[in-house]
Amino acid sequence: MQPRSDHDAGERADGRSGIAVCDCSKTFVGRDGNPVQALDHISFDVRDREFVSILGPSGCGKTTLLRIIGGLIELDEGDVTIDGKSVDGPGPDRAIVFQSFALLPWLDIQSNVAFGLQLRGANRKERLETAREFVKMVGLEGFEKRLPKELSGGMQQRVGLARALAVDPRILLLDEPFGALDEQTRRILQEQLLEIWERERKTAVFITHSIDEALFLSDRIIVMSPRPGRVHRIVVNPLSRPRTREIERSSEFADLKAELWDELRGMHDEVAS
Repeated sequence: MQPRSDHDAGERADGRSGIAVCDCSKTFVGRDGNPVQALDHISFDVRDREFVSILGPSGCGKTTLLRIIGGLIELDEGDVTIDGKSVDGPGPDRAIVFQSFALLPWLDIQSNVAFGLQLRGANRKERLETAREFVKMVGLEGFEKRLPKELSGGMQQRVGLARALAVDPRILLLDEPFGALDEQTRRILQEQLLEIWERERKTAVFITHSIDEALFLSDRIIVMSPRPGRVHRIVVNPLSRPRTREIERSSEFADLKAELWDELRGMHDEVAS
């Protein structure tokens, strides 16, 4: 089965159109003082309640793009909107899960999960009840009073995911959240994230280097070219939902993986030549 390319905005009947990245460019100053263009006139949409992965080689601007959507980095050109309103900074509609966990080492797990709620003014009872709920959701019940240093990397990333979900964002931005984990832990957390997403149906933008991960999780995959990052192709994932690991044994999965790998390898060869 061949993936389909897709460029439609896909506005929902309820008027919530999701994220629109419109002709966005970003240049940084390198260590040598020379300009380095990270993104070059990128445009795409993420529909409300859709799971989109951004796939591409190292250095193509994936993390920069995610941070722009999150309101952490300003654009040089273009615009990012959510339901037609320009993003001009972080907002309560978005939560970011980082690869580096970004937990507060002096707070226990329950307090880490509750931290975002505290920043948003929730009272103590509400914070603790909500934190307990999401600690349980990510499978860490019984670890509420542990410090981050007492947990494995996989468990710490579960805390990061719970903290993001606890503030009930409409949009989840995930920056290679499983990239630093061993393969077994990574696969387990992929399954857990997919289960949570099926239940919560948050709009999700997921950065990854892994073709397998993108295929297993996503509705659509945005394939980016090497730096400066451009949209090479947007692929509709035809694999049916709900998904289990059995889908990885299918010929459809294998064919899609091979096609995407050929594209990425071709881009790498062009840069190297």
